Amino acid sequence: MPVLSETNNLGDVLKHEAPNLYSREAVTVLAGAGADRALKVGEVIGKRTRSTVTATADAGNTGDGVATLADPALGPKAEAGTYTLTCIAAAVNAGTFQVLTLAV
Repeated sequence: MPVLSETNNLGDVLKHEAPNLYSREAVTVLAGAGADRALKVGEVIGKRTRSTVTATADAGNTGDGVATLADPALGPKAEAGTYTLTCIAAAVNAGTFQVLTLAV
């Protein structure tokens, strides 16, 4: 028996759309050298996997603001944003911290 293959249809990746095509916009995706690129329905055209990390002491901070970041500093599911570390148990060159993220 032959194997049949079918490409994605719009209904495979789109679950809801605003009326009157408000959800659509015509764009041209260039293929690097200026040529047009043909994209398949549902193709991922960009994925951010990592970002840079900067540790900055807050004004009025009673510590030195130095944070030793893990290596690697970010995991593959790290969310972009600003994080606040609050020391909940102080210790010399150590401590226990609570990490909170602020909305992006």
